[in-house]
Amino acid sequence: MPSKRNVLSVVLIILGLLSTVMVNIIANPEVTVEGLSIGYDLEIHNEYAFVSNNDGVVVIDIHNHNNPIRVNQIQFDNGVFGLEIINDTLYIGALSEGLAIVDISTPSNPEILEVHSSVNGIQNLFVTGNHVYVVKLGGILQIIEISNSSDPSILSSLHVGSYCLDVFVVGDVAYVADSGGLVVIDVSDPTSPDAIRTVPYTNGAFDINVFEETLYLGCHYLGVKILDIVSPQNPALLSSYDEIGEIYGVFGNGECLALADLQEGAKLLNVTDPENPTILAEYENAAPHDVYYDGVYTYLADQDREFILIDFQDTGTYAYAVTTPSHIWLWAIPITFLSIGALFVISPLLERRIND
Repeated sequence: MPSKRNVLSVVLIILGLLSTVMVNIIANPEVTVEGLSIGYDLEIHNEYAFVSNNDGVVVIDIHNHNNPIRVNQIQFDNGVFGLEIINDTLYIGALSEGLAIVDISTPSNPEILEVHSSVNGIQNLFVTGNHVYVVKLGGILQIIEISNSSDPSILSSLHVGSYCLDVFVVGDVAYVADSGGLVVIDVSDPTSPDAIRTVPYTNGAFDINVFEETLYLGCHYLGVKILDIVSPQNPALLSSYDEIGEIYGVFGNGECLALADLQEGAKLLNVTDPENPTILAEYENAAPHDVYYDGVYTYLADQDREFILIDFQDTGTYAYAVTTPSHIWLWAIPITFLSIGALFVISPLLERRIND
């Protein structure tokens, strides 16, 4: 019959192994259960990544690109889809809690300044000057005055389409990504915006990025469009890139265009000739919703991993964010169980050898 010591040692070792698995799940996103850490939108600021998720916005320290670390979470119930950073201020579009203004002058310790629930249902937003441009899934563009951030006012609401997902403003023109196409809107009078046209061949418009006089447009299942906006109210289609699965995000800098492809992962295109984009590199082990490219590193807000950092220049090396170092103490739990359990097993053998 097993002794109490043997039974206890077995129990401790089993507890140690189980707690090892649990701590590993918490600390290692490679084994995180898919769907629990979904990344939606992404902004980079002073060596920190801000990634929106179902619980708000996670703050990730990326000083060490080989070891990004989660350091904080800005909590918002029911999820966040839209993020925009201007200087040291983060603007958050929360689905149910509305427009939030956050001080990120110390990025690792963000401070919520204002939350305005009167502007809710936000899908995405763009900030320029004293105005916030908000789009909603119902096809609505709202322009909000924030010169007094404690008391913002809705200047106008315009029904743009049926399913608006992104907005980007250049001067007096707002570009809205709607399922029916890219909508061009005159916003020279923010109290009375005027839809000018929907650009042909841009159905499924999903995400917008502008670099100088080039507009990059992700069109979901229908590829990527590159448009010339030398004449801002009259975008001209330069080219399309159709070798995609499901485009959710685009980010270009005139030389390279990074794509967040939910089905096929991350792609990096050469767009120095915007009329003839070509593939440079790709990373398939991802399901990204958004992308940012700084000229060296590619950052993804990912459906399964929340955040992925890729270095395409170094043979496609990558890193996932791990939990904040304050959670390292959790490893003491399995280490303690396993150490005591092993001690109960070994100590009788040592006693026997000493007695012999």
